[in-house]
Amino acid sequence: MNMRSSDGPMDTERKRWRALPLLLAVPLLGWSNQDAPAPGQEPPPRLARMISQVDRIPGTIPIPVVDAAIVDIGPRTMLLGGMTGNFQATPAIQLRRPDGTWQPVGNQMLNPRIAPDAIPLPDGRIFVWGGASGSARETLTTRLDGELLNPRIAGSATLVTPPADSGWLAPSRPCLLPDGTIAIAAEDGIHRYDPTEGSWSPPITIGRPLDQPALCHLGGMRLLLIDSDPDLHEARVLEVDCTNGSFDQWQERLPHPVPGCSLFLLPNGHVVVSTWFDQDGRRTSGILLLSLEDRSVERALLPAEVETTPNWITTCPNDADLLILMTTRASGENQALAFLLTGPGDASMKTWQLSTPPPGRLQMVRTSGQGRFELLGGYRFLNAREAREERLPEGATISTAIFQLKYGTGPIGD
Repeated sequence: MNMRSSDGPMDTERKRWRALPLLLAVPLLGWSNQDAPAPGQEPPPRLARMISQVDRIPGTIPIPVVDAAIVDIGPRTMLLGGMTGNFQATPAIQLRRPDGTWQPVGNQMLNPRIAPDAIPLPDGRIFVWGGASGSARETLTTRLDGELLNPRIAGSATLVTPPADSGWLAPSRPCLLPDGTIAIAAEDGIHRYDPTEGSWSPPITIGRPLDQPALCHLGGMRLLLIDSDPDLHEARVLEVDCTNGSFDQWQERLPHPVPGCSLFLLPNGHVVVSTWFDQDGRRTSGILLLSLEDRSVERALLPAEVETTPNWITTCPNDADLLILMTTRASGENQALAFLLTGPGDASMKTWQLSTPPPGRLQMVRTSGQGRFELLGGYRFLNAREAREERLPEGATISTAIFQLKYGTGPIGD
């Protein structure tokens, strides 16, 4: 596959299908035009750098993909779906054993899915939701359905569709609640699916249509709901109690819409709002911090040279840390920018730039322990040695390599 980093077929096609409002490619801290310093103002200080290390680890992905869902069940890691090197969505389920080897690919989902969401359930099954099927070179179809499957049993998948007579357009990502139900925000409320009974509960109605909402589990049966209002150029924050169906709206609102955003709850009581869609349907590098204690909203910033709209961006939490990987026009052909948002146990938050970012882009990221992430696959430019090692053509390709990113061995500078 012959691709270039900035204007090649991969990036062009991804811009086209990512403009679909439902795709949540999995996944930040942005410098927007509104944040630019006025004439005479000092630019924000440069970020302190944190020492990091990237190492190749044994194993290669059997089917090279990007934008697959990653799920851990016990010591096993699974990749579900994704986009292959020929720009096609795949239904494949790839399973890695505890020793790092991969089982032969035999099981698959009912439908090919690029960038689906996936939640492991207590009984060992996986709830898969959304994504897109088709080809990025031709037509991609946004999926408004899901699947329940046992990843180790071929043919076990069953289709999950929205409630009868529903008109869902842009549902949120799903959240697993302690009672075993799965919550999804759509239309004008919160819907809950029972994977044991295979049925939907009556919705918790908010009383107004929701525009590309987002959900975050706060603990117990409580959810945080964010609903963007493009007409008022803001977004509302509500706390919902699924036990009694009540909800409470925050007085402070977000300063702009955040359609299709990602939400992460950190242990220090902050909710991170990230990677929402801009007006062109592309993921932004903005980030907002919501404090559950005083219901305040603040903005976090990266250096001014980081563009508002990156070529690619993904985020992954690790306890109280949030990893941010992105590429911009200023990035090297085979180099991502890596940032870490940290909040060690208290209300303070700090942003670091990692000293050694990983090679390539479009990696699938998972937490692999304290201070560690695994980066699987991705779109990389292989030199002659790397191409021989991975048995792939030299140049641009979807890689099968796996890397470990370690951080936190000490800061560099102030």
